[in-house]
Amino acid sequence: MHSRRKETEEFESSYPVGTRVKLQFLDAHGTETSDLTGTVSSIGDDGEIAVTWDDGRIMRLVPRAGTDGYSVEEGAKEGAQ
Repeated sequence: MHSRRKETEEFESSYPVGTRVKLQFLDAHGTETSDLTGTVSSIGDDGEIAVTWDDGRIMRLVPRAGTDGYSVEEGAKEGAQ
């Protein structure tokens, strides 16, 4: 349990709310993901990253063991000028 909380805290630090991400692939979803970008909206207690995608969908990323592939859009944070 303690290690799960530590992992969640690390994700919160690495992917603060407002961080822009680009999806590369989703393991469990059969959806078109090419060039899909979105904004981190929260980190769940389970360590999953909740993202509001630019197309209006809300889906979670599972960062453990390469389940989902994504990258941070460098220098991009929602609301940044």
